[in-house]
Amino acid sequence: MEQTATDTRTRIIKRASVVGMTVNTVLAALKVGVGLVSGSLALVADGFDSATDVLTSLISLVAARFMSAPPDAEHPYGHGKAEQIAGKLISFIIFSVGLQIALTSISNLRSGNDSPLSVAAVFAAAVSIAGKLFLWLYKYRLAQKTKSILLMADAKNMRSDVVLSAAVLAALAAERLFALPMLDSVAALAVSVWIMVVAFNLFREISVELMDGHSDMEDYRSVIAAVSDVDGVANPHKIRIRKVGEMFFVDLDIEVDGQLTVAAGHRIAMEVEAAVRDSLENTADVMVHVEPKGSCEEEPFGLSEKNLEEEERKAGRRGSPA
Repeated sequence: MEQTATDTRTRIIKRASVVGMTVNTVLAALKVGVGLVSGSLALVADGFDSATDVLTSLISLVAARFMSAPPDAEHPYGHGKAEQIAGKLISFIIFSVGLQIALTSISNLRSGNDSPLSVAAVFAAAVSIAGKLFLWLYKYRLAQKTKSILLMADAKNMRSDVVLSAAVLAALAAERLFALPMLDSVAALAVSVWIMVVAFNLFREISVELMDGHSDMEDYRSVIAAVSDVDGVANPHKIRIRKVGEMFFVDLDIEVDGQLTVAAGHRIAMEVEAAVRDSLENTADVMVHVEPKGSCEEEPFGLSEKNLEEEERKAGRRGSPA
């Protein structure tokens, strides 16, 4: 049986999830074990963070299974939104881990319970950096290849973990050089704040797609340019682009000569659909509504060439999601 692009994408996500679960299980066991023995709060927290990464990889694996299901009567647009739902769940997990590390670090700083750490803790932190760096680059590359927001969320999580482990390593090195054991908790607190910021930005980015938003104005420009090149078409407007999984669904209105026959109008609409598919990769469906020229209907939703620049200015003021 021929393998579709969606099947290949799902297989890549599943494979990445398994690799992530395997590496993070080893790292979690190493860091928690060494952290408990050495008394490093930051290393134990880093270990628990890796343990949650095992959970996020499992979530990705389950989501990939749902995403591969074909459309049905209850889900005519398919099951691709499972990817965004899983990504949002991952953002909650990342934030909760960051919050727990912050609370524990603050408690430790107030009580002054930090104690000298062992060389084994330094070694464990160094191994963690290597492992997390591998996962970050591996998942980021696959996320770019598959356009998967789920893999990108996991890659950003791995990037956070690289910083976390690097901060732990720096704190341990500074402690041994300058005899400042409290740096362990200070490093854990600083990185926990950064983790929560990453989680919030991820939550915000995924929320846009879950609400059928689309912030990439360049895609709208591509659609407008492609449709405007079709003979007999004027004023492409009310353009709406939304993403389900990795696929795009596009709705738009066009104006044509009001004296054309229904058959001629349909032919132009089919040409517009083909042009949109050529201009926007991974387009699943295009819905074209044909209007007579100069109809001047009230259009409260969607974008056109007239209001695209204003929307880009608004997006620039808000800032792009990290």
